Amino acid sequence: MPLAYMPWLKTIPQVRSNNPDALWLWEDGGEGVCCDAFCDHLVAPEVIMDVGAGYGHASRHFKERFPSATVVPVDFYSFETEEHQPYPARLVVDDAHELHRQSHSVHALWAAHILEHLQSPLDALREWRRVLCHGHRGLLGVVVPRASVVESGHVWDFSDPRRLYYLMRLTGFDVVELVRRTYNIAIWAHPGAEPTSHNLGDLGVPEHVEVRDL
Repeated sequence: MPLAYMPWLKTIPQVRSNNPDALWLWEDGGEGVCCDAFCDHLVAPEVIMDVGAGYGHASRHFKERFPSATVVPVDFYSFETEEHQPYPARLVVDDAHELHRQSHSVHALWAAHILEHLQSPLDALREWRRVLCHGHRGLLGVVVPRASVVESGHVWDFSDPRRLYYLMRLTGFDVVELVRRTYNIAIWAHPGAEPTSHNLGDLGVPEHVEVRDL
């Protein structure tokens, strides 16, 4: 995996040729199933943002499930080539830590296999909370690797579901559910109140986090 997968290293934006691992993640790795389950929680979303859109698999799926919605694919650089289908909308080239988007203007935000690559997952999640509609009008879907393995470009390990739950609570999200499928663990969460403590007990982090198999 090239260093450009870690945008905080300030690598030059570029167009990359198709990566078969991305298609494997979507089809056989279970990301597509997770995305479909996330869609089941959405009710007539008007704006769906796909952060770390990559080759656009999730963006196209959102457009198929919600034809009237505005789908906003976001990535640090374009992956669009002649080798695969185009994005369903114009790609927004942006940094996941600092989105050029109005606050509370997104109804659903999807971020698959990006959190483990970022310089600051805390800052990114707070930024995603900012752009999401607050309360139950906004829903976040995050997918991370289920296995605790060292991979090129992965700088954080979120394979422990309790750690992922804690991270969500620490950044002001109310957790709806955790699910897993093949290589993936996914979490759905609504933007909630700003936390006033970092203690596990104060944040309501359970001793054991239930994870449903998809």
